[in-house]
Amino acid sequence: MRIKKGDAYLIGIIVIVILSALAVISTPAASRAATIAAIFPGAIIGVVGVTTVFIGGNVADNGVKGKCYNSALDNRGSEQ
Repeated sequence: MRIKKGDAYLIGIIVIVILSALAVISTPAASRAATIAAIFPGAIIGVVGVTTVFIGGNVADNGVKGKCYNSALDNRGSEQ
């Protein structure tokens, strides 16, 4: 199975949102505000973390492609 960086990024964001929503929904209505206040900072940090890793992966990928470029390894190399 192959997964692209963009797909992994979207899956990470969706998982964070779903887990946060499930945590809020599963708590009693009386304590939902406290649950949201407790979960919101962690969810934001999770989104920032996933985004940072995604950007870092792109930078590393571009660096390796630039330093060790081999057109045979590039899918678009044969089309140009």
